Formats: sequence, C-alpha cells, structure tokens
Amino acid sequence: MLRTERWFTGGSRNPANLPEMKNSLKYNADNFDFPGMASMMSARSTLSWDLAEEPFITYFNLGNGKYFNWMGKQQNNREWYNIGVQDYLPTWRWWFANKVLGRTSNDVVSNGLNAEFSWDEAYMGGSSLRINGSSANEFLHLFKTQYALATGDVITLRYKVKKGKANVHLTLTAEGAEAAAINESDFNVLTSNQDADEDVWVEKKFTLSEAFNGKKLALVALHLENAENLDLYLGEFSLSRPSVAVATPAAPEIKTANLLSFSRQGVDAKLIFNMKNDKAAGEPCYNSDVKTSMFKVYAQQEGKQPILMGVTTSWAAMYYNIPLELTETKAKVRLGVSALSLDHKTESAITWSDFIEASNYAYNDDVQINKKTIKPNEALKLVTLILFTKRLLGRFLTARVKKYSQALEIKFKSMDLPKLVATRLK
Repeated sequence: MLRTERWFTGGSRNPANLPEMKNSLKYNADNFDFPGMASMMSARSTLSWDLAEEPFITYFNLGNGKYFNWMGKQQNNREWYNIGVQDYLPTWRWWFANKVLGRTSNDVVSNGLNAEFSWDEAYMGGSSLRINGSSANEFLHLFKTQYALATGDVITLRYKVKKGKANVHLTLTAEGAEAAAINESDFNVLTSNQDADEDVWVEKKFTLSEAFNGKKLALVALHLENAENLDLYLGEFSLSRPSVAVATPAAPEIKTANLLSFSRQGVDAKLIFNMKNDKAAGEPCYNSDVKTSMFKVYAQQEGKQPILMGVTTSWAAMYYNIPLELTETKAKVRLGVSALSLDHKTESAITWSDFIEASNYAYNDDVQINKKTIKPNEALKLVTLILFTKRLLGRFLTARVKKYSQALEIKFKSMDLPKLVATRLK
C-alpha cells in the first residue's frame, strides 16, 4: 500500500508537501524523495451522479481482508479477495493541512497526524481508514465531489475510537467557495470528553439544512483538533436522499451451483445466478437497472446455521474454504444469494440451491524422506499422501491410492526444499 501511495502522492504521502521535482524519477517503495504523480496532475473525481437515483456509500473497504465483516460483526474468518467490491476511496492519500485547502509545506504540521488503511478493523468487508497521532489542529481532506445537494439530504459517518481523544468536526464546502466550510459547528463528530471504546462503532447522522440547498458539494474533510494519542477508525461515510424511496430488489435466480476442491480448511464452490430484467438479448444489464447495489453470498452445511461468506457485484460468485464441521467423511452444503438494495438497508429473500454432497475426505499428513541431508542436484524420495477423492468405487480408489503414494523423484537445483505437502486427486 505504501508503494502505491508514494507513487501517486510522493515520498511524503501528502500532496500538500511534495518532494522537489528533480531530473531523476527513479522510484522504489522506500524512495522518500520521489515527487509523485500529484506533482504533475490535479485531482479529478467521478463522484457526481444524481443522489435521487443512488446514494454515495463507502466503507473504506479495499476489496480484500483477513476476515469478512458485515455491519461491524465478523461473519467468517476466511481470507478473501474481490476487487469488484472495492469501495470508493479517498481522493487524496493523505492530504493533511492546518487549514482547508492548505497547499504548501508551510500549511503542513510537522509530526502531525497519520492516515492509513487498516485490516485490523472493518465495518463492512475487511478494512477501514485509520487516523492516529497527536496534533493541535489539522484538516484531513477526504473526497472531491460534484454532488448536487438538497435540503434534507443525510450524511452518515461511522467510526470507532480505540484510544486517545480529539475534537472532530465534518467539514463540507461548496463549488465556488471551496475553501470556506459551511456551518462546521453543526457537524460535531467527536468531542474530547467522549470515552474510547474499541468494541463500539459509533454512528453519527447529519441532516443538511437550507444552507446547502442547490449547492454542489466540492469537498468532504475532517477537522481534527486537540488530538492526543488518537487511534480512530472510519468504517463508513455516506450521503443519501431519504426523501426518495428505495426499492427492495427481487430475489436472484440460481442457474448453477457446484462444489469444487475440498481441503482441511473447507470446501470451495462456484455459484452462477441471474436477475430478472427487461433488457433485450445481448443488451447490457447493470445492477442499478435491477435496483441492486451488490449481492450477499451465503453457504450452509446441512443441519448448521447459514454463513455469510462475502459479497459480489457480479452475477456469479466463487467461494473459498467454506468452513465445515466434520463428524464423518461426508458433508452436504447448499449455496445461497440475496440482492442488496441501492441504499444497503434492505435485501431480497435468500435464494438457495439444493444441498450438494461434498467429495469424500481422507486425511493423512505422514511425510517421509529417504535422506537426512540434501545436497544440490541430488535426487531424493519424498513420500506424502493427503487424499481428496470424489465418491470413487472401491477398486478405483485403491488404484489411485497406489498410484499417487508412489515415491516422487525430485531433483533439487538449490538447497531450498519445496513445500510439497499434498497430492490432490481430481
């Protein structure tokens, strides 16, 4: 992540304090003198659609994680990756200054606050935005937008304070007066006398007044004052128009559901589904056409509770390592999917596949090697067996075990011993 941030916003990771442009543009992850792409281009934004059609919502989710959270609660502890569900992320990484739109090094506080993405906390997905450190007065510029605002629009901000304290306000400015905060005192997010609680996601809602009606939102920032050892995580920022009703989407229709590889960590699976729509054959149909933001994908072992495995924006999903409780060598699993509304508040009924029987599972981690010392370019025999089969008849099973448990001849080109621990039988 630091490599990416220093590429765009230079070695300082702050576009207001970029290193000097020099003849050499040699770059590496630890090049603190690299001027960054921000030295050669200005910020642009696609955040400008009609809020009456779809709200703006971000959970600062990078599209990967060590676990999967939904609304602040962990649903499973499986590692995952899906760039298709990455959220809208801050325009700048990370623009700190002691005033709104502070653009020079004189506006940057020495040894001030730090911002970074964190995989330790997440409200939705696997990550959040962490702000930490101490500072008397700094603005963190988050989003450049062009949203047309209306009276009654609602901003939701969700955060968690693990330790420390600060006074925090939301700063909003409009096009034509980008450096002037509008009624900042009305947007009190956090006060320094609030107790830190690492277990609670705090929700703050703000309804926009007449002062914003007809204006275009130019900037979203946080104003942090009197921060002392602050450790704050942002889990959500959204801008919605509740005066416009948001429909609950129809339930998806499953086309195919299959279980794939089976290991000690769980079973993999693939699900393909469809959404009813009125588009002609060959004409693209987008999620917004079927009133859907994303799809929640579930798995359920027979006799157990359903597990939310993740989300996808595609009309298909891959499952990795669905956790199973094995009391015998066989297990049955069904796959499910629901459609989530555009405002993320309601979802369709879950459509389930039939229960599918997973492959037989046999496990043996005995590993044998015929030499204690291995020299370069010297052959050796490594015997290992972890068996995965698919309901094979006895005579075929016997033949396969015999075939794959034979010694493997491996000739090494270096002293490194490959981590060969399993043979998978398709």
